[in-house]
Amino acid sequence: LVGEGVTADSAAVKTWAEAGEMPANARFLGERRDISRILAATDCVASVSLGEGLPSVIGEAMAASVPCIATDVGDTARLMGDAGILFSPGRTDELVAALKLMRSDAELRRSMGQRGRRRILEHFSISAALDAYQSLYFEVARSKARFGDSN
Repeated sequence: LVGEGVTADSAAVKTWAEAGEMPANARFLGERRDISRILAATDCVASVSLGEGLPSVIGEAMAASVPCIATDVGDTARLMGDAGILFSPGRTDELVAALKLMRSDAELRRSMGQRGRRRILEHFSISAALDAYQSLYFEVARSKARFGDSN
């Protein structure tokens, strides 16, 4: 597990350990800067944010073909499309079900990772952004020409 405050001595991790639900292979890496290395060794990314704009961690994971589970907040659903699993804020039962599904189905993880990468390349790459801006600018120019606006 990676993120600010995600260390073995954090209160949340201690509570999890005391409940006896911590997997034996869990590692708590805290905040990291080598995300590409982390993603290369990751089976699934889960974002449990209660508020987001457009979560870059989900976009980065999708671009690296890593399947994602995320809270349905902000533009997360728009980012993920059908390439991930969304769960409702505060619904840990939905999160647990999604994690269990990911753990049990390697083919789902593979196909979801591939769909995620395709989605990022098609809709959120630099090339896709340039195409969208170009279309917008041409539409504005056509609109101005249609109405005789020279500004």
